[in-house]
Amino acid sequence: MHNSPTEHARCLYGDEFRPVPACGCEHREHCFIEELTFADADCLLAMLRQLCPDIVDGHLPVAWDAEASRCRGR
Repeated sequence: MHNSPTEHARCLYGDEFRPVPACGCEHREHCFIEELTFADADCLLAMLRQLCPDIVDGHLPVAWDAEASRCRGR
């Protein structure tokens, strides 16, 4: 079992910096999609920033980032 969607994504797809790690868990893409469906905005932003920071940096819509901040209560 993975502790976060970031770990789950890394096991399914790898990331910009390293290949898919060896993992003993059974991976099913539909389970990952379900996990993303119920993840909060902070979790999704953290996953994107960890897995592909060069792509995400400056490219997320301002409204989307603002909505995530509003959800956090800032």
